[in-house]
Amino acid sequence: MKNKFTLNIAAMLLISTNFYAQDGRIGINTPDPKTTLDVNGKTDASGNVLTMDKTGLQAPRLTRAELTAKGNTLYGADQKGALVYITDVSGGDTLDQRTNITTIGYYYFDGSIWNGLKNNTASYTPGDIKHSVKAADHDGWYLLDGRTVSSLPANAQLAANNLGFTVNIPDATNRVLKTKTSLETLGTTGGSNTLNIAQTNLPNINLSGSISGTAQANGDHSHAFSATTSLAGIHAHGPIAGTGFLLGGTTIGNNGTGNYQGNGLQSSWGGVGLGGATANAGNHTHTLSGTTANTGSHTHTVSGTTTVSTGGANTAMNNMQAYLVVNTFIYLGL
Repeated sequence: MKNKFTLNIAAMLLISTNFYAQDGRIGINTPDPKTTLDVNGKTDASGNVLTMDKTGLQAPRLTRAELTAKGNTLYGADQKGALVYITDVSGGDTLDQRTNITTIGYYYFDGSIWNGLKNNTASYTPGDIKHSVKAADHDGWYLLDGRTVSSLPANAQLAANNLGFTVNIPDATNRVLKTKTSLETLGTTGGSNTLNIAQTNLPNINLSGSISGTAQANGDHSHAFSATTSLAGIHAHGPIAGTGFLLGGTTIGNNGTGNYQGNGLQSSWGGVGLGGATANAGNHTHTLSGTTANTGSHTHTVSGTTTVSTGGANTAMNNMQAYLVVNTFIYLGL
């Protein structure tokens, strides 16, 4: 390897007059290298960078499939800091050292795995979520609209599968995001934007209020009563003592078995006066008690207190708080 490096340096010296070495530092297009390797763009005689010069420094370029083919033992602690540029992620795998290689871009080796450089597409990891006012997919970000995984580009399909989405990506339409519990599965949905209050959610109380009105009682029924009734007009009752006479030899209640004596003597008449009820002329009253039937529908007037209905209609309440409308995206790589 030392011989090869020496030959390469010699070749550079032969083909370029702008290669410099100073105190262990190497300068390309600069006679005063500031670091171990200092590369400047080509300049003209006045020191101006040539406009047609493709100035830049390119790291080794390879696909993820090519890096996968190198296995997991080629790179170790001695290669810590190695830099590569991955040009394609449609092949290979994301196992072991390549777990973070999911998108096109620069990666450095930290002694164990390859990590993406910041400030480029590799700074995002598949599965990252963001909100945006953008309307459609962009730069490796895919709208969480519940579409089928098979409708995505090949590399995005692979990333979705690695995240556990094999049929559809989640649908975040009209939903907010929440952190999972230990029993929940990432990507599942739940909850509702409306709320119904069940009876068990109400406080254990009775609603009360005063009422006044007429209550209706239908059908035949009876009422017991005790009162005094009036009998109008003149009417008669059985005779009382002093209001009649008996024939001689007869007595009250003898049913005609007495002996009538028609001799004109006082004995021709049985005693004077009869016992019994007497007539009571004019209006008067009688006291009675008993039960009387009241036929047909009629009403009773009542007053008091009673439990009353809430009058509710069980209409669902809107459970959505004040909001700003945005779209939710998931990063699945380029």
